[in-house]
Amino acid sequence: MLENDALELMITLQENSHDSTSLAVLGRARLLTFQRKYNEAISEIEKYLQSAPNVLLRSELRMQLVDEYRAVGMYDKALSVLLAIYEDQDSLYRDAALIKAGEMLEFDLADAPAALQKYETLLTEFPNSVYLEQARNRIQSLREKKEKS
Repeated sequence: MLENDALELMITLQENSHDSTSLAVLGRARLLTFQRKYNEAISEIEKYLQSAPNVLLRSELRMQLVDEYRAVGMYDKALSVLLAIYEDQDSLYRDAALIKAGEMLEFDLADAPAALQKYETLLTEFPNSVYLEQARNRIQSLREKKEKS
């Protein structure tokens, strides 16, 4: 897990070295998250995205914002950001947004039918996604729960 995080960070830094402001905002938000200062992180990301809505790291910043919203129980806001990421055809995080939306609907909001729909959308629209197996497992689990009830 740590290796994946380090690899992701290395790629983010290399691909966005020309956008130091966005990298600084993302790094600061992650530090604030580590320090459990979620509201400060939310404020920084929201302010930055309002002032620079088309930055290259927009999807990464919005995914970080989702984590902050979830941490403080703002599930509706988190879900709306995830859906915006999914609808953004230029985003590389569309499948990640779907799996995270499904998990949030399933675990945080207890809306199994909506979660199942997100997982199934991921299967049909992103057949090569790294989240494919995870989505299949969640679908199977939800169907088993439904059969038992």
